[in-house]
Amino acid sequence: MSDTSPMAGAIAAAQAAFAADETIRDLPPGTAGRRERMARIIHEIADAWEVERVDLTMALTQASVRKN
Repeated sequence: MSDTSPMAGAIAAAQAAFAADETIRDLPPGTAGRRERMARIIHEIADAWEVERVDLTMALTQASVRKN
């Protein structure tokens, strides 16, 4: 069994998916296409890690704010 909490794993997976996704990398922040792609990734990862989408979205937002 992994020592990683589901939320920590989901955050790491989402951040890695964002970094690897060409659509997200190529579009400027705030564009509709980029937001929609990020939402789809969050939905998929939340389901895979069995965490709430809203909680994952909030955690990713907090991590982004801390980073910047």
